[in-house]
Amino acid sequence: MTKSKKEEIQHRIDYEIIVDAYGDHEVKMGWYYYMEEKLNFPFTATVEIEKRNGGKEMKKVEVLKMTGDEAFGEDMRVGVAFGEYIFEVPLLSLKNIEADEGTLEAMGDWRYWKGDIEFD
Repeated sequence: MTKSKKEEIQHRIDYEIIVDAYGDHEVKMGWYYYMEEKLNFPFTATVEIEKRNGGKEMKKVEVLKMTGDEAFGEDMRVGVAFGEYIFEVPLLSLKNIEADEGTLEAMGDWRYWKGDIEFD
């Protein structure tokens, strides 16, 4: 990403997501409602799944919905479907996301906020 992209993301965070937020709870509320509005479900991604033998494997999943509420811990959680099973995963654990532009932008904003994206 270019420097201007970093500034664009920071502006969105400051003036759309956490504007008028006082304290951690209000910041989390801002993020939760922003993501709830911007993520267009369902979309696909890959997530690391632990196998019974202790190994790990990346599997394609369908991301269905936000789970929990605005009182999330360090990372928001989403419900994903794998085969006939639905389970929760942290939002940052999603990789190779295939989604619309709004969803990808919101995921990029979250990754930047959480320090998961570095700029040159």
